[in-house]
Amino acid sequence: MTTSNDVVPSSFRDPSGVLFWKDGMLHCQVSAIYRANYDHLMEVGLHDSLVDAGLLVPREEVPTDNGATDSV
Repeated sequence: MTTSNDVVPSSFRDPSGVLFWKDGMLHCQVSAIYRANYDHLMEVGLHDSLVDAGLLVPREEVPTDNGATDSV
C-alpha cells in the first residue's frame, strides 16, 4: 500500500472514474461524464440497497482539496 497520490494502473479501464491512493486510503473520483448517473444512484437509494445486499463495497464521500468530494 502506498501513501502518495498514486493512480491505480488498471483504473484506465473505467472511463467513469479513477482509483488512486491518498494517505494510505483508496479513493475513487467520479468523472464529470458520469456525475449525473452517480448522483441518481445515490438519490434513489440504490447504492445503499446494493451495499446492504453485499453486491457493492461500502464507501463514504470525503472532501477534496478543491471542495469536491471523493469516495473512499
